[in-house]
Amino acid sequence: MAEEVDATERQRRELSVRAYNGTPQPLDPFTWPHPQKTAGAFLERHFQMRDAIVDHYVKLHPEDFEHLSNRHGRKFNEVLLPWYPIRVQETKRE
Repeated sequence: MAEEVDATERQRRELSVRAYNGTPQPLDPFTWPHPQKTAGAFLERHFQMRDAIVDHYVKLHPEDFEHLSNRHGRKFNEVLLPWYPIRVQETKRE
């Protein structure tokens, strides 16, 4: 049978598994606190702001984005341009 683990050991195990709770190691970025991870926090904030602005614009102008709500989408011949292969090897030489 499995032995019962006391509360302090259980707490220690849970904290060691969670991200950013270990002691920071200089060569292991997974142990660094989140704000100290280079420019990642700044980029994350930038993309959050960009997505919020785009979502707000879509809510203000829904008539411009009706084609995005089409569940079945468009056929390939409506999306792709026609392609006519030109085979250089088969041209006639005089």
